[in-house]
Amino acid sequence: SGGPILNKYGSVIGIVVAGFKSDPTMRESGVVVQNANFGIKNTILKGMLDDNKIKHKLSDAFWSKSQKNLASIASKNSVLIKCYSN
Repeated sequence: SGGPILNKYGSVIGIVVAGFKSDPTMRESGVVVQNANFGIKNTILKGMLDDNKIKHKLSDAFWSKSQKNLASIASKNSVLIKCYSN
């Protein structure tokens, strides 16, 4: 989905790039997979932003936050980034 992966402090530690589809996995293995996703590290995102001269802010967070608070932070600070090749 490209959504942020946050730690308990609200810091972005990765970006979701893929997830399991439950139906095929369940048919083949009999196991229902839920909430299993794959992500890339935040350093890859930072490198892409730096390479394209896109401004971003780094900060250190010290206080853990509730899941409701984390969801609010994620939704207010997420934007769609489209990448095109020439």
